[in-house]
Amino acid sequence: MMPLRLNLYPRAATTYGILDGSISVETDRPEMIRTGATKIIADGSIQGYTGYLRDAYHVPYHVPYHGDESYRGYPRWSREKLTEIVIDMYKNKRQVAIRGNGDAAIDDIFTR
Repeated sequence: MMPLRLNLYPRAATTYGILDGSISVETDRPEMIRTGATKIIADGSIQGYTGYLRDAYHVPYHVPYHGDESYRGYPRWSREKLTEIVIDMYKNKRQVAIRGNGDAAIDDIFTR
């Protein structure tokens, strides 16, 4: 069997569990597993029409997405909640890796 070294990027809820002790990532070989940055997903995908945009999706030669001409996708977290999570991780000396696809989601990532 080939030994594997794992670098885990837990999502925010899992990281909170690791911090409060309700989730354990301990092993008898600590050199083989470690936790990296906390992974935060800010929105969905552009091709799935769930990425959070400043302006409505443009779908040429089709009816507007779900019949809503103003549909812009949606954020996974409000800007306030996203900021709260990032501040919590900072206070706990945790790095974050935030994934955003839509321009409005990226604005939320960089704006406090």
